[in-house]
Amino acid sequence: MSVFIEPLARVVVPSGGTATISFNSIPQNYTDLIFVMSARSSYSPGTWADGYLNFQDGTGTTNYSWLKGDTTGYGTENYSTLNTNVLSPYSAICSGTYNANIFGVTIITITNYTTSTNKSIISEWGVQDASQNARVGFGAGLWRNSAAVTSASFGVATGWVAGSSVTLYGRIKQGI
Repeated sequence: MSVFIEPLARVVVPSGGTATISFNSIPQNYTDLIFVMSARSSYSPGTWADGYLNFQDGTGTTNYSWLKGDTTGYGTENYSTLNTNVLSPYSAICSGTYNANIFGVTIITITNYTTSTNKSIISEWGVQDASQNARVGFGAGLWRNSAAVTSASFGVATGWVAGSSVTLYGRIKQGI
């Protein structure tokens, strides 16, 4: 089997930040989508912020389910949610003043995103804060919709800071 990965688009948050990072008109000629994120939020009460993802049906539906687990040097957390209006399969976005100039890394894969069946989402992330506390985790999600993924929007509490970026890749599997 051959696998080809091609960069499709990249969004870099400009000076002043933004509330969401969005991709529209996603090409439909790949097997899977891969989003690679290097990001920080402007959230200031804590060291971490949870991110969320919506597809073209927006936040008004309850077509999303997810679970995630992560660990830090001081504990382990597990979450799950069914029938929610956002997909939150990733976490550990560096926050506000606790983490100046430190960006968390997240990779999100959406398999078979053009099929007429539910879409599976897999994620993994890691970050270290300014106090040398590390956090790593994994997540899985489901978008219960028969439509192909044509747009995706990423959000986080209080928005993204300048320099955060998300790159979208298309993956083609041949000879399966």
